[in-house]
Amino acid sequence: MDVSFKDSRTQVTETISPPEWLMDAALMRIHAGALPRELQSKVMAGPGRRQICALCDHPIETGDVGYRVTRESEAEGLYLHFHVCCYRAWVKACGSMPRANRRTPTPAARFPDSKRSGP
Repeated sequence: MDVSFKDSRTQVTETISPPEWLMDAALMRIHAGALPRELQSKVMAGPGRRQICALCDHPIETGDVGYRVTRESEAEGLYLHFHVCCYRAWVKACGSMPRANRRTPTPAARFPDSKRSGP
């Protein structure tokens, strides 16, 4: 996910992408299972309170903006915290993965055999 902003003085729109090293770190953490492979739907932004960033392992300082992501696959109350740039890197890393690798594999559902009778 790239973030765009518009400079009102020049009417130019620029796109900010996360640095490559941060993208590499996000992909490594996704592949290691430390970060989800899919984006989570519950994301809140707010002031940092020295939470540890799930990507870079540095605290999100007071006065900085951070994101709190609720993990959908875990029990309620477990959060991931990100700096803004680390969150953008994780989002972009999730989007760059081949579609087959985004979801955790689940066992295939068995279809009923029409030749068999009974349950």
